[in-house]
Amino acid sequence: MDSTDNAPPTISPSGLTEEDTEVLALFGNHITYRMRLTMGELTVYGAYFILVVMALYTISKRQARSARTFALVAALALTFSITTVIFGLDVFSIQDFVKTVFLRNTDLTLLDRALLYGNKHPFDLVQIWLGNSADAGLLFIVNDVLASWRAAAFYRSTARPIILTLLYSLVFSSFAIWISYASLETYRWNIDYQATHENSNTPSILLFTASAASIAANLLATGLIGYTTYKSNKLQASSGMKMRSSQVLVFLTESGAFYAVLQIVRLALSVSVVPSTPAYGSLDTAFAVFQSSTQFITAMYTPALIIIINYGYSIADQVVEGDLSATDAESGARVLRFLASRHIFREATPNVFVNNRTSTALCKAKSLKEIHDDPITQYDGLTPATLVGHASDEGLSSVPHMSAWLQAPDKFLGISPFAAAHKVDDMWAWFEQSGNEMRRNRFTGVMKTMNDASWKEDLFTDGEGTSVEWAAYPDTATVVDAGGSLGTVSLVLARKSPHLNLVIQDLPKVIETETKRFWEKENPEFVQKGKIQFQPHDFFTSNPVKEADVYFLRTITHDWDAPQAASILKHLRDAAKPSTKLILFDFIMPYACPDPDDKGTSTVPWPLLANLGLPVGGSVTGADMHMMNLFGAQERTVAEFAELGVLSGWKVEKIVPGLVGVIVYTPA
Repeated sequence: MDSTDNAPPTISPSGLTEEDTEVLALFGNHITYRMRLTMGELTVYGAYFILVVMALYTISKRQARSARTFALVAALALTFSITTVIFGLDVFSIQDFVKTVFLRNTDLTLLDRALLYGNKHPFDLVQIWLGNSADAGLLFIVNDVLASWRAAAFYRSTARPIILTLLYSLVFSSFAIWISYASLETYRWNIDYQATHENSNTPSILLFTASAASIAANLLATGLIGYTTYKSNKLQASSGMKMRSSQVLVFLTESGAFYAVLQIVRLALSVSVVPSTPAYGSLDTAFAVFQSSTQFITAMYTPALIIIINYGYSIADQVVEGDLSATDAESGARVLRFLASRHIFREATPNVFVNNRTSTALCKAKSLKEIHDDPITQYDGLTPATLVGHASDEGLSSVPHMSAWLQAPDKFLGISPFAAAHKVDDMWAWFEQSGNEMRRNRFTGVMKTMNDASWKEDLFTDGEGTSVEWAAYPDTATVVDAGGSLGTVSLVLARKSPHLNLVIQDLPKVIETETKRFWEKENPEFVQKGKIQFQPHDFFTSNPVKEADVYFLRTITHDWDAPQAASILKHLRDAAKPSTKLILFDFIMPYACPDPDDKGTSTVPWPLLANLGLPVGGSVTGADMHMMNLFGAQERTVAEFAELGVLSGWKVEKIVPGLVGVIVYTPA
């Protein structure tokens, strides 16, 4: 035997063997490698996080809530969770490495500690399923589905079923092959990690195939979107104009083209460069940083898509659902140009219109297909579109009858122009007629939309909004919301002063089908504690709740003429006690001239109208005409509210102006 075989290891001046020195150098390279990797990830993850916050902000500002919105939020939550876990594991792996090789297992040699860390690690299994090790995994599947969904929204042709079947097949194939790969790796990891990872190309083949299917799906989706937008002249310039760079950027982002290119580059580099690259070298480190960072860049597709859609820049949303004839398209462009000239929609290029923030606020919460399939619920989602639809349908349909109605003696034609036009007693009776189900649902949406804009918590701040000291009432105090519908105002009060006992009154059908369901969803604790009652009641009859501390009516009196409104308030006066307060939340009509009873407190400078003209007075006077048209009713001035109190046994204590005025009465 050669005597050198048993020679002692060479000891350096530091007391380390040559083997230890090599292992420590390897450790240093590994830690440097991981730190560079993590810093690159941190930079991109920070940008991704900001994009997620921006996406959530656009969702919070959007009035409509559709199935599409919830699907995008679910995708955002899933991709954010995946990327956060991946980033967290990469950071934690550095800490775990240091603990394993330096702080634990001190009875082992440095080389044995390195082998212990690298042999079989739970992090590896998690990375496999999340897709951190290749161009396949949950993160990529989500993006494949979103890209395919946008393509499906674009593409319209006779070959659509075949093309979309192929597209979805590619997505499913990528998913199925990736599941096979992850399952195989999990099995091998549990059986014998080291032995099963030698001399086997099966995992690499599965990964390559899954990645290829994913890339093919994205390229096909991008091609479908590009072809459709070209045909529809949405990105093409009309009249020789050039396509704007912003449109190109939106196209590349929404279609998933950026995402597909990143996948191709990742896959190409992993096949051609990585196998021959020295470990921990500059090229190896650069590729690792690129590979890990592109995961977060890939995850940006979901929040970017949400921002594009919610700000009205989606190309898919510009492509008309269904086929339009040339005549339809021309007429539609004329209508849209009329609206765009009033800053509703934007004409991006000649005859190409996109949403802006104003038009987006009017979007319904359902797609055109959903509306066609179920027209009765087309306004569900309670957006400002309900107000526009109501005003242009019920409102405009009866306007031609207003002149004749005004000139007819003693309301000979009916209580309102609307009643005369439709030959009914009133609009409420008309809503109950067969065929008006959609309009009745829409009107509920009108009330909800107005309530959301009007009823804020500061309305019930002690001594301010209503001038009522709500905190001073004992926990036995009762507040009655007469004609409360869903009870949205009571909900604000319940959250501000939860010690009060509330009673919401409305017709039986409203109470049983809408009010209870609304409260069980919005404030179930209040219901469970028995702090609220839901009481069927017609406010034209005696009120069953006697001697309540407060009665209030929310935008009720403007639906009725003076005798009927006085009747409603008189029934409340009959039920009241001497200390009861009656609060009306309603619009207050300002005069177009200085009010002689104003005592010089008006701050409107000449030559402006006293009611500030169209922006303020125009809104209330428009509402007044609408009330006259629909109900033969009115918005009231301060003097008319005082007169209403005289007719019903109340006196005005205080009037608080605002978007919706507050009139506080006490018993006369």
